[in-house]
Amino acid sequence: MSLEYRLSILANLALLGAAVLLIREGNRAASHIAGVTAPPTRSAPSKLPVASRPTAARPEETADVFARLEKAGVSRIVLADIMRNDHRRRWGKRVRELENRFAPKQPPQREYVTLRRLEEEDEDRELKQTLGEEGYAAWDKEQTLRKVNFEEVPMKPEESDRVYQLDKQLDDKLREMRLAMEYGDADVADMSTLQMKAQDEYEKALENLLGKERYDKLKGYSFPVVEGHAEFNELNPSPDQVSALQSAVSGYQAAEAELSKRIADKPMDAAAIAAELKTMNEAQEQSMRKAIGADAYEALRREHDETYQALTQYAQAWHLQDNEIEPVYQKLKAYEDNVEWLRKAAQMTELAGQTADWSAVKATIERSRQATQSELEALVGPDRARAIARNGLLSPVGRDRNAPHGGGS
Repeated sequence: MSLEYRLSILANLALLGAAVLLIREGNRAASHIAGVTAPPTRSAPSKLPVASRPTAARPEETADVFARLEKAGVSRIVLADIMRNDHRRRWGKRVRELENRFAPKQPPQREYVTLRRLEEEDEDRELKQTLGEEGYAAWDKEQTLRKVNFEEVPMKPEESDRVYQLDKQLDDKLREMRLAMEYGDADVADMSTLQMKAQDEYEKALENLLGKERYDKLKGYSFPVVEGHAEFNELNPSPDQVSALQSAVSGYQAAEAELSKRIADKPMDAAAIAAELKTMNEAQEQSMRKAIGADAYEALRREHDETYQALTQYAQAWHLQDNEIEPVYQKLKAYEDNVEWLRKAAQMTELAGQTADWSAVKATIERSRQATQSELEALVGPDRARAIARNGLLSPVGRDRNAPHGGGS
């Protein structure tokens, strides 16, 4: 993301804050966008009726608020991002309800897929109602081109139009194939072949449109330079840094494989496995810090950490001071990491052909959650600590970085 774009976002957010303060009194839609939450309701995501969608302001109210904000100088991109973030926050409660039903185990993948599909459909519906059909189409095109043309490769207007068409056509094809697999109407192997064919046709069409030089520049930012860590692309790392980062990932993978072998040879309890996973992860993070610099690493991690982003986004609603965000984040991250390692330890035990003591894992997680809650209360007071917990930042399943919905980067 360019410096100019970041500055534009900051300027728009400043305008947004002023505008919201002017109009939110007497308009509950604006208050809702500012972070006011409603108690979650429980229901099975695969049978979610229209009436039980997460509570939102009426579309006409939100559209009126957004129209006022646009007149105040806030860009449509910023407004749509705010709406999407608010929508994700509301639907995130559905994910937490789903996870709580299965905790401490992970819910079946199909449950995540079903809920994610409903969320996508509902988000499109709200955006179209709020922005209007033309506004939505203009926003979608700009979002798509920002995603495809991350490095801002020069294009003529007609080329941008064609890139947008190609990307939407590919998305439609892949969505149809995914649905066919999810509903069991297609063989996974056959669909995988068709997906690769569709992707290959898309890449060839892009190269023919842009020429090799611009295509190569475009594709240099389309795939992660470090396996499983696309965020490092944003730093444009040097070849030496890429090599060091890849070495850190390979080192962790080798250590985890060796740990899995030891678990298969001789059973270990979840706490002991979790302790080793923690040590391995800390070693990987230290290597990454050394490769790109501690400040760059920490800034990048926070930019892609959903918990940190939630704290900064809703700090005002939760009455958190700027100097309280970092210590609160550190407490929450320590808890989330602990939950992740304990769950992974139990999963590794099962993969080794042994029986995992999920009851003990659940009890350990609950003790950790209660301890973290007490630490937060001591740090910011009981009321603000409860507000943080009510909004899902002390989930009994922590943060699953690999889940399609509730994960991280």
